[in-house]
Amino acid sequence: MPTSIWHSEPDLRALDRLDEAGLAGAFMRRWDSYRDDYRETVHLTGDSVVRAGKQWSRFCERWRLRFPA
Repeated sequence: MPTSIWHSEPDLRALDRLDEAGLAGAFMRRWDSYRDDYRETVHLTGDSVVRAGKQWSRFCERWRLRFPA
């Protein structure tokens, strides 16, 4: 996963305080750089299909984000 999407640890702490809509907005503002990095990762791992849902899952996994069930 990329580490350069967010510029600092304060960015990560800010993510923890966002509601789901705010987090989605933050994700979309960084979408271009995240998408490019994700595609590179997919290429390196040999996965042939890029899936938007998988991108969101990996984004949440990378930043240890959990939403209530």
